[in-house]
Amino acid sequence: MVLIFSGCVATLKDYNAQSPDEQEIKTILIKWQDSWNNKENEGVLSVIHKNAKIMIGEERKIVSKKEYGDLIPSRRREVGKVTYGEPIIKSGVCT
Repeated sequence: MVLIFSGCVATLKDYNAQSPDEQEIKTILIKWQDSWNNKENEGVLSVIHKNAKIMIGEERKIVSKKEYGDLIPSRRREVGKVTYGEPIIKSGVCT
């Protein structure tokens, strides 16, 4: 699956999902976005797999979910509020 967010006037919340899978993706991303913006760290972490490896910052450092959780307050100060644009969602099997 590939998700692409482009800089356009529409937001993710405005996006009309074309399938149940797209709706599920949209719901998860909105939960992350709203949790981030409302400073709800547990909500942010709730949509991340326990074994996820997360790339952060310009240095593209890889961190664990726990490490990311510890970094959320400083990352939020750096990044600020997040608003996803309208996505392009392509389903399929990644190889």
